[in-house]
Amino acid sequence: MNEIDPIRVSAPGKLLLLGEYSVAFGGLGLAMAVDRRVELRPAPTERIDRENLVDFCRDFAAQRLGVATSGPAWRADSSRLYEGEVKLGLGSSAAVAAAAVSSLLVELGHEIDSASERGRLWRLTLDAHRAIQGGSGSGIDIAASVFGGVVGLRAGVSPQEVEACGLPRDLRLVPVWTGEAASTPALLRAVRTFAQSSPGQFDVLMGEMREVVEPFFVEDPCSAGAWIAAARRYGDLMARLGEAAGAGIVTPRIQQLIALAGDLGGAAKPSGAGGGDVVLGFFSDEGAAAKFGVAAPGADAVPLDLAFEPVGVRAASGPDGRSA
Repeated sequence: MNEIDPIRVSAPGKLLLLGEYSVAFGGLGLAMAVDRRVELRPAPTERIDRENLVDFCRDFAAQRLGVATSGPAWRADSSRLYEGEVKLGLGSSAAVAAAAVSSLLVELGHEIDSASERGRLWRLTLDAHRAIQGGSGSGIDIAASVFGGVVGLRAGVSPQEVEACGLPRDLRLVPVWTGEAASTPALLRAVRTFAQSSPGQFDVLMGEMREVVEPFFVEDPCSAGAWIAAARRYGDLMARLGEAAGAGIVTPRIQQLIALAGDLGGAAKPSGAGGGDVVLGFFSDEGAAAKFGVAAPGADAVPLDLAFEPVGVRAASGPDGRSA
């Protein structure tokens, strides 16, 4: 590693397809990596600071592996997962964590493209990310960043299982930014309080959510129509959960986008915890998908230029930082 031939490591962001809250509370979830990536580069002039997410994850992984980190600090550029100063809700911290742990493995001479190394990377990143978040987090965003493509996570088993999943060719996904930033920790706290105060009602909702997601682990890939129906049902369940928990999961702006997608023969739902951030439209007709994107600004939303990303974490060397 030197100035002539710098090493860079990058990891993609993600969209949650199905399983919000379900996967956070021990159920099932499905996520897709997207082609906006976090990139890490060595930063020889920077001081190592364990309060920094990159340094924390590298140090955590080094301790787990029983090695010392003797190289320079690394720093992340996650600007592509932001809109100005606002997070888009594409899993930026998970992508940074995955890239950070990957950078350590690369320094140690590991081939992070191998299946065995991806498994090691997944477990190390999951533990590091949970450690800095106080033990919370399902890990589905980390799975998407590490493995790329579409991943399914069974959060209620030990060890947690990550599965590669597929999408039908005729399914059209249209992500839009609501223009409203959401606080995922605040929404999760509200739902956790609801779970403690009304465990019976909470369990019923979690069971219904799991039933919606379960078929996509059994039949792969399901049809576009099945995805649309599941998105419609899951959006309804997220709205019910928000009402029961007193949390604004499906805001009026999100509801407007859901209604718009329904009028066009598709469906839409929050991608993530809700409360703002990204709404994802599901369509089988390309024309309807295009109309949804065109009409979104009328609902004070901004279509996002995102595409499916088959590649998870990767390392590259050379002068062109974009190749990572």
